[in-house]
Formats: sequence, C-alpha cells, structure tokens
Amino acid sequence: MDTQGWAATEQTAPQAASSAPPVTSPAVVAGSAARQRATSHPVPPRRWSLRARLIALVVATAAVALVAVDIVLPFVVRDAAIATKDATLTGVITAVKRDSRITARMLSDLSSVAQLRGEIGWSSVSSAGISKVEVPTVSDADANPDLTNTSWLNGPATVVDSSNGDQRYRAQGFPISIQDDPGYLVAWMPLNDIDATFRRLILIELLVTAGLLILLGSTASLVIRRELKPLESMATAKGCCRPPPV
Repeated sequence: MDTQGWAATEQTAPQAASSAPPVTSPAVVAGSAARQRATSHPVPPRRWSLRARLIALVVATAAVALVAVDIVLPFVVRDAAIATKDATLTGVITAVKRDSRITARMLSDLSSVAQLRGEIGWSSVSSAGISKVEVPTVSDADANPDLTNTSWLNGPATVVDSSNGDQRYRAQGFPISIQDDPGYLVAWMPLNDIDATFRRLILIELLVTAGLLILLGSTASLVIRRELKPLESMATAKGCCRPPPV
C-alpha cells in the first residue's frame, strides 16, 4: 500500500485549511455597509411633521387676521367717539353764538342739560393769551386746559391740561369781547372716558385673541389628526412591507 502518499495528503490538508481566508457572515457584511453609509451620509435632523406644520399654518393665519383686527378696531372706536364729542362741541358753540349776552350762568345752565351731564367746561382766553376757567366740568373741578395753542379756533382740537400732560381735552372756541377787550371763549370736553375705553378695549381684545388662538389650535389639531390618520396608516404599512437592504 502507498502509505507515503496518504501521509502527504494528511499533511497538506491542514496547511490548506490554515491558509484559507476566514468566512464572514452576511449579517456582519450588512452591518459594516450600513455603518459606512451612515458615515458618508449623515441623517439630517428631524423636521416638523406634516401635522405640526398644518396646525402652525392655521394658527399663524388666524393670528395675523386677529392682530390686524385688534389694531384697527380700537382706533375706529376711538375716532368715532371723538367725532361724537366734536359734533357736541360744534352744536354748543353754535348755540352760544346766537346769544349776544354771554354770562357764566348761561354757560353753566347750557352745560347742565341732560344730554351733556355737566361734562362741558368753558374757558375764556384774553388777547394776551391768559386763560381762565369760567365753568368747570362736574367730573373734574380742577381741570384747566392749556389753550396757548389756538388751533381750536379752526375747529375741534386736542389739548392737554396745563398741569398734567396725561390729561387730554377736546376744545373749540370762537372770538368774543371780554370787558371791551378782544378775546376768545372756548368750550372743552375731557377725553378721560375715551382713553379709558380705548385701554379697556385693547385688554379685552388681547384676552379674546389669546383664547381664540388656543381654541383654534386645539380644534385644528383634532381635525388634522383625524384627517391625516389614513395617510399615517398607509405610511406605516409601507414601511413594514419594505424589503430589507441587500
């Protein structure tokens, strides 16, 4: 028998086995390829979902519309209230001009009628520019408008108080004769009620706007979530059925 050939074969087999390259499993190869792809193509940061973007769009659109209304409405209301006071001043000035003898008693009686409620004051202005309150208002006996600027001669104008710059009045006057000296008689009305209404209206609008935006955001979230649920189910099913990467 050829024992030498058999022995040579047995010696050659271990050498061939030891020189063969190691076998790498498919899972290891796939993991290495995935790591290489992740390194070369980093995953971008997660953005807002479609649902969140739709809700933000709805809330932002409503906020713009509400803010526009909040800005315009108070000024419209204030201008309308000032126009009402201007009409009252013009009517009172027209009524006083018809009487040739103007007295403090007559002005006081005119200011105390039911429609005016004593909220019209009267001041006289001399030719030297010195003003004097002839009939104060019921709400503020210490009111003293600064009438140095004669813009109120051309129509109703806004003036401030001589001692308090935050206090405003609406004034209108006309020329008269004060003890044989040329001067002016000015009717004025405080703007405290209009300013208080303006501030209160702004506060109410801010509270109402915040409440409406919260309610709108909640409602939009529920509606959009319900409408997008079929699309999310389809996307989930498509992701589950996707074949594994080779």
